[in-house]
Amino acid sequence: MLLILTLLSALAQDPEPPVLMPPPPPVVVDLVLRNARLVDADGERLGDVVIDDGRITQILSPGEDLPYEAAETLDLTGMTVTPGLIDSHVHATFATGSGLFTWSDAQEDALIQHSLRAYVAAGVTTVLDCASVDADLARVNGYLQQGVGPRLLHLGEPPAQAGTYGPTVLPDLRVQDTPDELGAHLRHLKQTGSIGVKVLFEDGLMRPVWDLPGGQWLDALVAGAAAQELPMYVHAMSPEETAAALAIQPHALVHGLWAPDAEVAAAVAAQDPYVIATMHISASSLYPARPAWQSDPLRELLVHPTIRAHQDDPEVRQEMALAVGAIATPRMPAFLVKRLGASTKFAEGMLDDRMEATAQLHDAGVKLVVGSDAPGWPVLIDNLPAWSTIRELELLHDAGLSPTEVLAAATSVPAEMLGLADELGRIRVGLAADLVVMTGDPLSDIGAWRTVTQVIRDGELRTPEGWLTE
Repeated sequence: MLLILTLLSALAQDPEPPVLMPPPPPVVVDLVLRNARLVDADGERLGDVVIDDGRITQILSPGEDLPYEAAETLDLTGMTVTPGLIDSHVHATFATGSGLFTWSDAQEDALIQHSLRAYVAAGVTTVLDCASVDADLARVNGYLQQGVGPRLLHLGEPPAQAGTYGPTVLPDLRVQDTPDELGAHLRHLKQTGSIGVKVLFEDGLMRPVWDLPGGQWLDALVAGAAAQELPMYVHAMSPEETAAALAIQPHALVHGLWAPDAEVAAAVAAQDPYVIATMHISASSLYPARPAWQSDPLRELLVHPTIRAHQDDPEVRQEMALAVGAIATPRMPAFLVKRLGASTKFAEGMLDDRMEATAQLHDAGVKLVVGSDAPGWPVLIDNLPAWSTIRELELLHDAGLSPTEVLAAATSVPAEMLGLADELGRIRVGLAADLVVMTGDPLSDIGAWRTVTQVIRDGELRTPEGWLTE
């Protein structure tokens, strides 16, 4: 009985309040883009993009409640978001004009680092460097580890035969005279992270000047590239060079046709390599005759002031013409070189040929890819990093590509070419958070690429001006 009373007395007492566990802390993601119009090769849709640790982690319906907090939220109502652009032919290790001027190391550093920043400011978040020696590549990778720039892929140093195009234009290139030397070079490319091998297949811009690779050397190159699993990116430009280059089964041609030839365009389409158009390398020589380019606000934003000043200097332009002539037409008299260099008609004719040839490639169904070749040869000062990429988009449109096709040529198609379709080129969960925000509509207006307000590189968001200065 006593036990029962004791139990009843205990039950009658107020129970101790339960211990309340604090709620779990909210998950915080880095960035959320709300109410954005998302545009990529898969089409367009409205959505909220969740970005964390440099990746796209979710894409939600507009207005859907977020189950976590965001360190930064950006309302993009009325704005368009695309994948970051890919420029598949650059020379990131060249300081523009380095073959004309004696830059100090500090000046070269400043010019190269400015160009790297300018790419991202323009919305170019990935680039493929198509020729670089080891020391210069290490220098640029050092800049990128310490500062700002695009994702940099590279083909490394092109293999070269004595008497061919490469060692003439870039004297620092090493020559491989034997199959053993060539094999060692290709193994080195693989070991140092090259994603392919650049094959130089050019005999001259206006007439044959250099030897084309061939014979046992070329056979050894093709076999060695296959053994190292290095896709061949072939530098060929004329219809004759391109037709010959098709014999070695290129993965990509790093220049489009420089003269129209419907038969060669059809042959390229039948073999189905990627073709990096690089039309602006031809258009750039028209700079003195294009006042609108000289006052272009995008050029003012993206191009280093030192280079802009040199572009507008008549003496520098004459020096550049002579330097180009010495490389491309070594036996042409100087007065003819100067005349050609100053001839708007000649430059316009060359560009018209490029436009017609690119239209033929497009009509044949070739997989076209955006590439600027900026800054081109070290003696050139008109093919300007980042600005030339945007001009390349516009030229592709002028050649007959729709704005949607231009978008693909700068995003999804090069991502496939580079073997990075599961990393870049679309707006999908799991892919890199490399995105471009703009006020314009890139599916209907090619000029939309000039309306960029923010660029997201590896999850980090800044304005174009911020990428250039911060």
